[in-house]
Amino acid sequence: MSQDATVRQADQASVNLLARNGANPIVWLVQLPLRLLALRGLGVVLKRHARQQRDRLHPVGFLKCNRRITELDQLAWTLAANEREDADAVQMLRDNAGRRRNDLRWAAAHVRARRWIDEHRIAYRANELLLAAAEDRPIEAVTAEQEAWFQQIDALSDGWNDAAFSRLIALQPRLTDVERSITQAWRELRRANLEGREFTRGRLAVWRQIERALDPLVGPSADSADQLVRSHRAYELAERILHRREHVAGL
Repeated sequence: MSQDATVRQADQASVNLLARNGANPIVWLVQLPLRLLALRGLGVVLKRHARQQRDRLHPVGFLKCNRRITELDQLAWTLAANEREDADAVQMLRDNAGRRRNDLRWAAAHVRARRWIDEHRIAYRANELLLAAAEDRPIEAVTAEQEAWFQQIDALSDGWNDAAFSRLIALQPRLTDVERSITQAWRELRRANLEGREFTRGRLAVWRQIERALDPLVGPSADSADQLVRSHRAYELAERILHRREHVAGL
């Protein structure tokens, strides 16, 4: 076979290979509108999902972010920390948002993603300020009942230390056994003298043990009628203290 014939045969094989894999230029151009339509549909689905995340009580996952959203978030937090619940504060947020009123909703989502607003006074106010600005409505001030709840939950976690954990144990005594078993788990991990990946796996195992032990005792899944025990704050406090027991064990 001549060299020219060999080249022609190779070229033909290349074209056939492209065609078999859907990469034939003509086929690709014919399918282009369908591909663009599929991409547009995917974009619509992703946008709808992002908006659903944005409007949740406690958003998780991807949240739209840009400089304006960050600035609105920070401004609302500062206003809330200064106990601003007035029309001027709402107007200030509107002015900073300009024509991008939707950014107010995204900023509110960022506030709710950081804190459970029904357990955090400043986060609750910041979220309400941003939504009032976005919806062009008067702000709904914190009620006396809400304020009393915020004071209760702040008193429980005050200091985020062993004293706070003792207050929680008084409400949920079964945490005493959990603390004892988790402290022992950390000590056993230390005695195992593991290194590298094995040590990391050991830590993860203890973290999972903490999660399994806490779920029925504190937080929203707790089998308790006490509102404080069933709060997210109670779970976060217990989790943080039990993680710190790692250092008590000398790890």
